[in-house]
Amino acid sequence: VQQILNFLLAVSPKGIQFAGSTNSLLIPGARKDVINIADFGCGSAHLTFALHWVLQEMMGLNVRTYGVDLQQHLINKHNNLARNLSWNLQFDDAPIIEWLPDDNYKTKLDVVVALHACDVATDQALLQALVRDSKIILVAPCCHHHLNQQLHKQVRSLNAMKAKAGGTSYNKIKRLEAIGHRQTENLALIKYDSILKQQTADMLTDWFRAHILRAFGYKVEIVEFVQSKHTGKNLLIRAHKRPDGFVDPAIIEEYVLMKEKWAVTPHLETLLRKNNCWWE
Repeated sequence: VQQILNFLLAVSPKGIQFAGSTNSLLIPGARKDVINIADFGCGSAHLTFALHWVLQEMMGLNVRTYGVDLQQHLINKHNNLARNLSWNLQFDDAPIIEWLPDDNYKTKLDVVVALHACDVATDQALLQALVRDSKIILVAPCCHHHLNQQLHKQVRSLNAMKAKAGGTSYNKIKRLEAIGHRQTENLALIKYDSILKQQTADMLTDWFRAHILRAFGYKVEIVEFVQSKHTGKNLLIRAHKRPDGFVDPAIIEEYVLMKEKWAVTPHLETLLRKNNCWWE
């Protein structure tokens, strides 16, 4: 319950005016046309219904809300409730990546939220947000397995190469660097303790996600949206599209260098490349 309450606060006009940014999208009276909102990985839809109620009933906005999840029995239940309430909500039983596959991303979204969409499901939600030109993005990631698996392979590769290198530790590192294993020092941080490897993967995954959003013209912050006593997955990536679309060239340079440093490929980049949406 506390997570949903804090998430709702993050969507409020005050909540999205962070770091000196402003966005009038959710200010009552700022827009008369329909505001399209999508909750990806909506699950029980507590957040979906609460968000729609706050924006429509309390703030008087004209909103259409979509909920997307794979649990068909829940989707049917949610659609029945939405009809009984006469609310403009639509719930779809579909993988996030395949939502509305026939519209070629023509349905634009103004706000995208995802509360604890597991692992790459968060990346799929971010893909939908980017290709549908969402003005506001709020995602609370969960279970960063994808990049952790890449780091695990790097550690195994490092150990195998060190076994073949021979010599002292210093000479081993020099031999490994000579054959192109440049991330040796980075992997020394994580190769002994799996918990540190997972925490590093968590941090890197969300750093890459935030930088990709920045490279697409968003102002981004990563914050704690709820105390850790409620959930360990308490980070929120919140972003809004800059009106001028400004992108600092240093952002892309930092992203490329960090990829090279850790020898990984973020899943969101892979998804964007498949959809011909990468910046290169």
